[in-house]
Order: sequence, then C-alpha cells, then structure tokens
Amino acid sequence: MALRYGLKVRQIILFIFGSVSEIPEETRDFRKEFKIGIAGPAASFVIATALAVSWWLASQITPAAPQLLATKQVVEGILLYGAIINTMLGAFNLIPAFPLDGGRILRAGLVTWKKDYDSATRIAARVGIAISCGFMDVGFLTMITGSFISGIWILIIGWFLNSGAQSYLSRHELTSVLAGVRLKDIMNTRVIAGRRDVKVDELLQE
Repeated sequence: MALRYGLKVRQIILFIFGSVSEIPEETRDFRKEFKIGIAGPAASFVIATALAVSWWLASQITPAAPQLLATKQVVEGILLYGAIINTMLGAFNLIPAFPLDGGRILRAGLVTWKKDYDSATRIAARVGIAISCGFMDVGFLTMITGSFISGIWILIIGWFLNSGAQSYLSRHELTSVLAGVRLKDIMNTRVIAGRRDVKVDELLQE
C-alpha cells in the first residue's frame, strides 16, 4: 500500500512478534496513512477467514479410507491453528501503539481531529508508551501470581511496544527540530589547513 502511494519501503524488519516496514519518508495525508495502517490487519483477517473456511470444509469431509483419518486431523489442526494465529496477529496489530499499525490508524484519526500532524504523532506515541507500560505491569503481576512463562511473554510484548514507541517519538522530535535548519547554520566554518607535505605528528605539535 505504501508503494502504491509512491512511498519508498527500504526494508521490512522481522521480529518475533511480526515485522516493521521501514519507510524513510512517511505520508502526512491522514487518508493514505489510514489505508497503509489498516492494510496489515485487514490482510491478517482475510487470511484467517480463508483458513477458517478451509478448516470448516475439511471438517465436513469423511475420509474414504480409515488410514487417512490421521492425515485429515493433521490438516484440520494446521488450518485451525493458522486461522487462530492470524486472527490474534490482526487484533494485536490494531493496538493503538507505535510501531503497530494501530498506532498509525490512531494518528490518522488524531490528524483528522486536531489538524496537526506533529501534535497527533506525539499523542499517538505517548498513548503507545502508556499501553506498553500497562502490558509490562500485567506481565509482572502475572509472573508473581504463578504463571511465570505467560508473564514473561506479556512483559516482552510490553517492552517491545515501549521500545518502538520511544524510539519513534525520539526520531520524530529530532526530525521536527532539524526540519527547518540549513546546513550552513550548523557547519563548522573555522577550518584548519596544513601543507600537504607536512607530517601528521608535526602538524599536531604545531
């Protein structure tokens, strides 16, 4: 979807919880951003629906030979697992926190409301940070109440969201500060020149 709108996608970075598209220059058009943000979850839900329908159709089939029953059960298990995982992935990506697609959708809505891209970005990023802290709190409580492995996973998800939102906010603020700065305003114009035949140690001593 980003490519369709002429945005360059440098790479897609894979994480344990999914992936992040690295788009150097993002669109400030909230309509385009909404469509880019919703494309990922929509794809997950479409895949989940296709797998769920396939699972249902497979469950209606009676194997002609008894020895094929085990194969049928394996196929049904894979289809059902795929449907569940894609549904969970789509729902997870709708969480309104950067770098998830839900964060982009939230920002698109805030831009529509506040008419200010930078303000909408800051609010969306801070909402993401707050949600990530909630995940980490829940993970910690889950760990100390007995379900240690589940708590660790929730804690890692919270850390992933927090790290992504913090880095996105920092990068956006830096970009905003430098947006109107010209190179001539910050470059060092007091250049020290030396003869090309002088040795480095002599230049340092002098």
